[in-house]
Amino acid sequence: MPCAYFSANLKRLSHKDHICSYVFDPHVRVVGSPEAVRLAGAMVRQELEPHNKVTMKLDVSWTHHSHIIGKGGNTIQPVVKRTGVSIHFPDGNKNSEIRKSNQVSINSRGEDLTGLEEARGCIRDLTPLIFTFTLSATAQFINISDPTLLIQHVQNTYQVQADLKVADDTPVIVGTVRGNELDAAQVKEATLCILQAYCDNLAPQMPVQMTVEISPQHHPFVLGRNNEIVKRIMQRTATKISFPDSTDISVPPLKKSTVVITGAIDNVYLARQNILVHGIDVMKFAVNKLICLICYRRKPVRHIQKFPFCQF
Repeated sequence: MPCAYFSANLKRLSHKDHICSYVFDPHVRVVGSPEAVRLAGAMVRQELEPHNKVTMKLDVSWTHHSHIIGKGGNTIQPVVKRTGVSIHFPDGNKNSEIRKSNQVSINSRGEDLTGLEEARGCIRDLTPLIFTFTLSATAQFINISDPTLLIQHVQNTYQVQADLKVADDTPVIVGTVRGNELDAAQVKEATLCILQAYCDNLAPQMPVQMTVEISPQHHPFVLGRNNEIVKRIMQRTATKISFPDSTDISVPPLKKSTVVITGAIDNVYLARQNILVHGIDVMKFAVNKLICLICYRRKPVRHIQKFPFCQF
């Protein structure tokens, strides 16, 4: 990581400028004559804080941060090394049980935007994709005899996490299928495979749910004036999209960013993609100490590929 890289630079400085340097993450200590320390400090600051740099800020659900980072950083580290950027997840989420931040920052080491765009795409691809559904346990069309065997088959075939359980108080089966955005096709096929086993040809029409985390301050951008944007998305995708009331004090703070999408599986995924592209990404430029902020959206998604059922 950065400290190892700067440590190598400082070793070169030590040999050249007759100073001693020590690295202690996340600090760099330089010992030597005043002039040598001044010169070394300037070189370190130039590496750490280039005059011209770009920062991109993304809205990524705080519940997904640990998944994207991976154990010991094993998932996000290859992205950092490949793209040459630094990626920051908010530290405050570890200490607060009331308020969480969804903001993820990607920082370039210069003016080149290629690494930023690649890193953003990687983070989006690593974002968990979760479908949930409920089925009446007494429905006549449910005929599966061994749910455990079905779940094992789905997990082994599609490399996803799947779960089926019966609710305690009602005769309802709750199903969950979880994967990554990068493997969206497999996650959808796995969900349809389970639904087909229970509902046969009715599977494509069975309602599923998906949640999207959008910070309350970004809700107006997605809803649009008089809710025109979200109404257009619902009409185009034949889904129901429910936003929490951020002004309702009875809604827990952690639930005020949860948007729920309900409908047929293809339509729900399409609605999710359109919601995400109507969200706001912020890009911050620092050029010669002048700062410029740009807020932008991507184009909405209009079509989505459909996938065949599995055979089980």
